[in-house]
Amino acid sequence: VTVSVLSTGRKVVARSKVGFSSMEDAYLRDGRSKLYELTQKKTFSLTGDPNFAINSNLKTGPCYGKDGDFCITDPALETGSCNVGGSFVDDAASTHEPASLDVQSSLDLCGVEKGFGILAFQAWIVKDHNQHILDGKEMAWLDSQLPGATVTESKNCYDLSSDPNRDIDNLHEGCKEMEGHALMVVAELSSNKKVVG
Repeated sequence: VTVSVLSTGRKVVARSKVGFSSMEDAYLRDGRSKLYELTQKKTFSLTGDPNFAINSNLKTGPCYGKDGDFCITDPALETGSCNVGGSFVDDAASTHEPASLDVQSSLDLCGVEKGFGILAFQAWIVKDHNQHILDGKEMAWLDSQLPGATVTESKNCYDLSSDPNRDIDNLHEGCKEMEGHALMVVAELSSNKKVVG
């Protein structure tokens, strides 16, 4: 989690399951990354391709989204840019006119359409208590559809976002002890659909 206090008065929190940096310049896949603006209590969800959720650049601060939806643009963590709409979308976007959606979303997140200064910045490592892709309502509905199964009491035996090598052997190893249990696979697709099998 990163927390940025902007010169515009906005406070932006960015959540990433995989972090925001690697040992090389590259995009990091993170289907569960999300942006929050605290002073207005607004959320911005990833709607673009999760393969481009995080832009790891060794010469700048954290950058979220393929086209730089929210980025800290210099190594001293003093300036940033805002261009919401490439990968992230304002969850309240339905109240905006389509023609001004990206501009208004940038204003809602950062307080300005493009650049800003950074007054304070922190990066936190927090325990991820929500290990499931599905939210509470989705799990409750799934419970009602699967007689004899209790999804809300399930144990996560593999998580792709925690497997940097994306190695199928890790899936097989993590989920092999199933005696007395059923295996359920949950996939969140690039189309933002969630499929359970």
